[in-house]
Amino acid sequence: MICTKDFKDKCDIMEFGFEEYEGSEARIFRASDKKGESCLIRVQDISGNESKFDKEAKILEKVNGLGIMPKMIKYWKCNGQGFIVVKDWCYGAKKCITFQEIWKNFDKLSLKEKEKILDKILELFKKLHKAGIVHGDVHFDNILCRDGQFALIDFGKAEYMTSENRRDLMLKDIYNLAVYFDNEKGIGRELWTKKVNEYFKDFLSY
Repeated sequence: MICTKDFKDKCDIMEFGFEEYEGSEARIFRASDKKGESCLIRVQDISGNESKFDKEAKILEKVNGLGIMPKMIKYWKCNGQGFIVVKDWCYGAKKCITFQEIWKNFDKLSLKEKEKILDKILELFKKLHKAGIVHGDVHFDNILCRDGQFALIDFGKAEYMTSENRRDLMLKDIYNLAVYFDNEKGIGRELWTKKVNEYFKDFLSY
């Protein structure tokens, strides 16, 4: 049973809409606020594991507003359930897809177009890593594209970096992109290596 009354009281929701998606750990619902703006509600069972939800919510709070992810409106817990409400990043876009859809026709793009996409994605990770956070679950379903702009989603495995582990954790994030870019369908080994070296040189000089 979802705490819809509690939800409406806390978030000024006018309409609690249909279920958009059901995953292994959470359900996503569409809703709209009193201004008529679209938002998404992630609802998950956190009974027995509230600390994991609290950690993710605090991480989202830290990176909120950096242009990395859809803007988080609010989060809270109710009767063993965790709620995270975000603006619907895709609302009003001409086209909003995951990177998986881009990847299907990636080999048809020019090298310049591919490089531009990679630069935009690396910029997201640069902001995230400079905030002291690693994503931890980088794959094409967790990268959204809206009218040429990109955003990261699903921070359930995100971690705080320390001076001891930051390089290893950053490497894991960045090299999870290698499956898409470090090959002939992507940008090729030479350019990929150059991009990664530039990324770490820039970050470590920060």
